[in-house]
Amino acid sequence: MLNEMRYIEFLGNARNSLSALDLISKQVPDVAILDIHLDENMPHANGIDLLITLRERYPEMKIIMFTNLTLPQYRNRCLEFGAHYFLDKSNDFYRLPEALEEIALGTITNNKR
Repeated sequence: MLNEMRYIEFLGNARNSLSALDLISKQVPDVAILDIHLDENMPHANGIDLLITLRERYPEMKIIMFTNLTLPQYRNRCLEFGAHYFLDKSNDFYRLPEALEEIALGTITNNKR
């Protein structure tokens, strides 16, 4: 789906935080799409930890949390830590292209989603 979108150049994917950080440091994308649940090789780490790290290292990067873990406490923490969008994989799948287009066109308003 991402490869078919205009404005989007898909740079790769990673299954855990270490490989994500490695890929991101090499590619430095404008946008990262993260899940909370990752196949972690670090005990007790998850996508929220990755979000925090990315926010510290790449403050201009736009971050979309795209997850099935949609309890309000997850949403609130992600938005508090700087995610620009928090989307439910099961119910908001159709909104991912919309969010990416908003980011590409510069029409995003921080933490409203």
